[in-house]
Amino acid sequence: MQSFTKSEILPDLFSGKKFRSMDWEEERYIEVSNGQIVTNNGEAFDVMGADDEEWVLWVKPVKTGVVTKEEALKALYEGKKVKAKGWQDEVIFVKDGQIMINGAKPFNIMMAEEKEWLIVEDAEAKIGEHEEIAELKAMVAELLKNSEKEKIVDGRNLEVQNETKNILKEAYGVSTPKEIEKQFKEALNGAKSSRDIEVAVCQYIPFCWINRTVNTTVAYYTNMRNIIKDIENEAHRDLGLALFLPPQGFYERAHDVVVANKKEALRDKNTFSPKYINELLAKIKAKIVSDDFSDKPRQTDEQREKAYWYYAYLTIATGRRQVEILKTVSIVKNKKEFFYDGISKKNEGDATKIKAFALDDDFEFLTKL
Repeated sequence: MQSFTKSEILPDLFSGKKFRSMDWEEERYIEVSNGQIVTNNGEAFDVMGADDEEWVLWVKPVKTGVVTKEEALKALYEGKKVKAKGWQDEVIFVKDGQIMINGAKPFNIMMAEEKEWLIVEDAEAKIGEHEEIAELKAMVAELLKNSEKEKIVDGRNLEVQNETKNILKEAYGVSTPKEIEKQFKEALNGAKSSRDIEVAVCQYIPFCWINRTVNTTVAYYTNMRNIIKDIENEAHRDLGLALFLPPQGFYERAHDVVVANKKEALRDKNTFSPKYINELLAKIKAKIVSDDFSDKPRQTDEQREKAYWYYAYLTIATGRRQVEILKTVSIVKNKKEFFYDGISKKNEGDATKIKAFALDDDFEFLTKL
């Protein structure tokens, strides 16, 4: 079961979730009621001043009794979720006609070793979803922490920019980032209580993400959080930072952007461009030139190794496979272009000469190889 610190649970508390200390009994929890954190008995509770350090998402205790596999199977196909007695975060349910564990992989309940099963209530079944969102929140929080203040370049079209300015003007009375950041700073510095901090944060969070790209949102959040970090009152500062995070939907957008960027980086890393090919050719060429060429049959291991270096160079320089190199090493030059002689392909008709990539302009070196 995933645990959280006191500051980590504050955003979710104010979004409607309930938490309990790891040291409490299952029935006891805290929640926000009328803007104030209270226990399930309605008593005010100071989270930041509490001794309890580890917190978990509160889940209503399961009151249904133990059932057999057969009963659990029937419940599954009635649309209910089931867990084995003793399981923590795992639940099984029917998805697309198949029983799945946490909706991720197939599970055969009748072949399972567990004998005792419980019908799971919806609140408990959502634990996995909460943990997934928590991971995305941690990712964005880290992104915000590592970002530096920078000039924000808005690459959206003019129509969307004007629409955003109108929305901001209506909401805050001003529309430029500097004006809004100034107002936010004044609201925080004028705060007399934790409630004032909560109001300011809730009021200005939408400024960062409305009508914006993920990267721009991160930049705005970084700037606004830096303003919060300048608050002298330590309790107000901690509360402001804990609350000033993007709405849940943003984490999903950020996750998509991160995945896309990883794919893009992978493509960039594996790009076989002329620049890298020429760098590779230079290295191989230096090795070949440093060795003496032998006219003798390549029978020894050393001679065979040299032969492969030659083949490697020719395949890269000409864009032809090694098998084609072995068919013929006849290279002809026509002005600044190189051609293989005697190799034809179906898509080249009856041509006997095939143009090579010719990334190396040293014709003498190529023909010597």
